Amino acid sequence: HVEAGSGSRLHRRRSASARRGTARMATFDITIGGHVFTVGTHVYGKGGFGEVLSATDTQTQEALAVKKIDTLNPHVNEAMIMRECQNQEALAHPNVLRIKAHGPGTGDRSHLYFIFMERASGGELFHKVTQNGALPEDGARGYARELFAGVAHCHSRRIAHLDIKLENVLLTASGVVKIIDFGLSHRYDANADGTAV
Repeated sequence: HVEAGSGSRLHRRRSASARRGTARMATFDITIGGHVFTVGTHVYGKGGFGEVLSATDTQTQEALAVKKIDTLNPHVNEAMIMRECQNQEALAHPNVLRIKAHGPGTGDRSHLYFIFMERASGGELFHKVTQNGALPEDGARGYARELFAGVAHCHSRRIAHLDIKLENVLLTASGVVKIIDFGLSHRYDANADGTAV
């Protein structure tokens, strides 16, 4: 719900954001959870809610990716963002993309929410299939095995992904499967014995 009179302010903020977006991109640093990250200029992908950029953890020099979400977008559901981060943080498996830190920006970036993740530079499995056609059986079997292992880990933590598709499977440079995008995921309550309700 938007109160009367707030629409013009929201429009002005969006217009200012749009003007900043047209300016030449530059790297900048942001501190989240005590870690300083540098947000780079390389764009890995864009969507309706934001974009994914290159990033670096300045303390470890680890190359990362960062999802930058514009919370002024009326279609952005902040509860979904929190659910995505919390559910993904509860997982620790080589076939699930790891989140390193997340939080809002400050100052003129306070309308942005940043999710810093490990980098999977091999691209989407979807693109690999559409560009190269049917995969060889051995290769497809390997991807399927890793995908099933990642999903099984999710289920062992009572988390259902609910949106498994090739677009939500990334590959590392060496071809390791990484499940991404937990925005629609759900974590089930536990029975006394630890099983999902």
